[in-house]
Amino acid sequence: MKKVIIFDFDGTIADTMDMTYHIYLRMAQKYGMPIVSKEELQAYKKIPLKERLNKQGIPFYMVPKLLSEGQVYQKELEHEAKPFEDIIDVINTLSLEFDLLMISSNHKKFIKRFLKRFEITTFTKVYGKAALFGKAEVIKRVLKKHGYKKSQAIYVGDETRDIIACQELGIDLISVSWGYDDISLLTKEEATMIAHEPKDIIRFVKSL
Repeated sequence: MKKVIIFDFDGTIADTMDMTYHIYLRMAQKYGMPIVSKEELQAYKKIPLKERLNKQGIPFYMVPKLLSEGQVYQKELEHEAKPFEDIIDVINTLSLEFDLLMISSNHKKFIKRFLKRFEITTFTKVYGKAALFGKAEVIKRVLKKHGYKKSQAIYVGDETRDIIACQELGIDLISVSWGYDDISLLTKEEATMIAHEPKDIIRFVKSL
C-alpha cells in the first residue's frame, strides 16, 4: 500500500522568516501596530499563535485581511524566501518511493513560483490558501480527492496546528523543529516525532 507524504510549505520546506518579518513591518506601519524586533519575534515562537497575535496587537478578526494584503507584498519580497538546507535532497529522495502533496496557508501562485525557481518538481499537487485553523478538514478533503486512506498518509509540518489537525484525523505526523513554532510548543502538544534536521524526516518515514 503506497503512502502519501503531505508537506507544509512555510517553515517546513521554505525559510520565509525574513520575508515574513519585512511584510510584518509594512503592515505594522500601515495599521499602527507595535513594531517588534526580529529577536522579539523569535521569542514569540514559544507561545501559541492566538496569544502571539494578541501580543503583536493584531485582532483575530483582522487576520484574513492581513494575510490577503501580505500576499500582495510577497511577489516583491519573494527573493528572500529560500529552501532550508538539505530539504530539496530529502524531498527528491522521498519522491522515489512515495507520492508527495503540499497543503499550505500561503498562496498557491507564490508556492509555484518558489518551486519553479528552485527546480522542485516532485509534488503531484499543491493546495494553497488553507485556513490558519481548521486544517483537518482541508487534509481530509485532499486525501479523499486523491483516493488515499488516512492510514496511508504522513504529514510533515512545523506548527502546533498541524499536530492538532493530525491528531483529530488520526494520521501520522512528523514535526520539524526549524519552523515557526518552537520545539517547546511542539512537545507540549505531544508531538511524537520531531525532526531536528531534514534528513531525520527520511528516518521517521522509514520507521512508519
